[in-house]
This record gives sequence, structure tokens and C-alpha cells, in this order.
Amino acid sequence: MKVLLTAIGTTGDVLPFIGLGRALKARGHDVTLITHGHFAVQALRAGLGFVPLGTERQYLDALARDRLIWDAKHGYPQVVRCAMGLLPELYATLRDLLSTGPAVIVAHYLDFASRLIEAEREAPVLSALVTPFAFQLARQYLADADLPPALADIRACGMPNWNVSSLMTIGMFPAWFASQDQEWPEQVQLTGFASFDELAPVPPLVDDFLADGAPPIVFVAGPRVELGVGVDRTGWADAMIAACANLGRRGLFLGEVPGIGDRLTGSMASAAYAPLTRIVDRCEGVVHHGGIGTIAAALGAGLPQLALPVCHDQPHNAAKLRELGVGDWLPGSEVTGSCVAESLGRLLDSGDVRKRCEYFGPMVRTGDPLGSACAVIEFMAPRSLVQRHSAAVPMLESTALVGSGCG
Repeated sequence: MKVLLTAIGTTGDVLPFIGLGRALKARGHDVTLITHGHFAVQALRAGLGFVPLGTERQYLDALARDRLIWDAKHGYPQVVRCAMGLLPELYATLRDLLSTGPAVIVAHYLDFASRLIEAEREAPVLSALVTPFAFQLARQYLADADLPPALADIRACGMPNWNVSSLMTIGMFPAWFASQDQEWPEQVQLTGFASFDELAPVPPLVDDFLADGAPPIVFVAGPRVELGVGVDRTGWADAMIAACANLGRRGLFLGEVPGIGDRLTGSMASAAYAPLTRIVDRCEGVVHHGGIGTIAAALGAGLPQLALPVCHDQPHNAAKLRELGVGDWLPGSEVTGSCVAESLGRLLDSGDVRKRCEYFGPMVRTGDPLGSACAVIEFMAPRSLVQRHSAAVPMLESTALVGSGCG
């Protein structure tokens, strides 16, 4: 079976699709990933066919220069505008790939091009989400978003979940992490956290540090801090270092934060990147930005975690940590060394939090989420794979696809 995967966003959005593609390829399928050029190395390392959307420089420049993307209030609407900007290129790419033979598309929920493909009956389309709060965010912001005519027509006929497949939506998260009060589409299959970063090696410096003392606290900068958009990176680093020192714990700092290595003590280490799923079982706790991939890794290791959320799904994810009893979160005004140390210390010293972490850890580690997602695709696609009829449905004019763009 030929499978086309589309992914839009940052690492937390794209890596699960790379993991899904690798799992599908291992089951004998022909898989091509269409995503930002920034992820070419990871995709090719996984053995996937790869078609880039723009260059790596274009991707990084957009994230670093567009402050609205990381704004607490305007961030998600701006992400939607950026996704609209990819629509013409993504639509043309999918049509070109479909011209070589029938395929099933597994699309990110902000891949609006695949919704057009599905409406034209060009190929069966399944949607995939890595966080349950995507449903809520889409319902909140897409209902009134400025859309090109072709998408506006689909929305008019398919509210409130017009942006996902009418065939099946795969939720790559467990049911107990989901917000059950949401108005979800009728066809949803949850498969568990699709944590995937195993292709990246653990840097020797990190491996040596973990082996040379007590389990450390891991501080994950996240993309906003790494890019330095709307945040003082030096201030963030100083606050995290002070929190670690106040707790009297060893600390491992992950992320490309300029100059952080120069300010660390002997009980601390830093690295631009390390695959969390391969190191968290040797750590004591995690402080992070609220990304779903980091949360899943910490949950799987049974570690208390403190989130410092700002935008997108981060506040929702952080609130879920508190609800589950496995962690807590702090607003931006309280991201200081003393506040982080106090909150994290309380979590680490709480027997109740430890019990909750121990309860959810095995629930994340058991099962085969990526295999389950593959099984859903394999079950649904052959029953819906129809003969393309491009002669009957002409390719839309590019002027019908142009959205607001990014920036």
C-alpha cells in the first residue's frame, strides 16, 4: 500500500509522523513523508520517501521572526495562517504524488490540502492528531477563520470538525489523557502516545553525565526559548540553573541556548539535544515547556514534571498534568529560580505525586501505539481506496487556494 503522510509544525508535531512512517514501512508499505525541509535528515534516516515543503532556512526563519506564532493569545490563529500559506504547495505536491498511482493519505489536522483532496475523491484521507486539545483549538479558531473559497465551501457543509477526515481520525494519545467533554468527530480511534525519537543517538557527554552520579532533573528549553522569540534566553537559563542549585540536585539542560554551558556548575551539564525517551529512565524529574512529546516521555518514565506553558496546546497539556496528579505548572510571571525550585521540590517530595506517576508510567509503556495506528490505517484504507478520477475533477486554480499566509 502506498501511504502519503503530511505533517505541519515543530518537532513535537513531526516526529510522531516519522515514527508512524517507519512503522508502516516495517510492515511492508511504501511511505512518503511531506513536511518542512527542516526534517529531511530525520525522515531519510528513518528510511522514508521525503518531499520537502520549503527549505530548512525558510522554516527556521519563519519560526524565529514571526513573534505572533509564540504569542499566548495570537499564537494559534497565526499558526493557522501559516498552514494556509502552505496550502498551494502542499496541494500540488499531493496531486503530483497521486498521479503515479492510488494511495492513502494520513494527514496532520492542519493539512488543509488533504481535505480538498478528500472532497474531490482523489484519495482516501485519514487525519491524525498528536494532542487531544487540537480538537478544541480547531473548533475555537477555525470556525471563523478567513479561508480561501474552496475550504470555505467545505466548512459550510461540515462544521464543527470540517478540518479532519470524514473517514477516520487517529488520536495518537491515550483515552485517559483526553478531555472527554469535547465535541469530537464521530469516527475517532485512540492509539496511545506516539513517542518517537529513537533514531537520534544519546550524546556521549550526556551518557557520561547520567552514569556519573545521582539521577538529575532535566530542563527542556523548548523551541520558543531556543529561538529566543519573546523570551530572554539568558534569563531563562539563569532561572533554571538557580532552581537546580536551590534544590541541591544535579541538572541536565537540553536545548540550543547560547552561553548556558559557561554558567553551569560541576553538578550540571548541557546538550543541544538528546532523545528523551532514551534517557528519562535515568532522571528524577522534568521541567519543560508543555510539549506533548516531552510530557509523554516523562509520563512513561514515571517522573514528576513541572510545565512552563505559553501558547498553543501547552496550557491545556499543563492543566492535564495537574488534573492527573503527576505534575504542576507555572505562569510566565512565576518562572523564576525560587518559584521553579519551590514547585518542583514540592512535586519531588510528594508521596502522592510519586504514586500517581507510578500508576500512569506502565500505562504509557505497555502496548504498541505506533503499531495500533498502523493497524487502523491498514483496516480503513483498503475499504475506502477508490479509483482516482482526476479527469472528472480538474485541479483547482491556485487562486482558489491562497490563504492569508504566514508573517
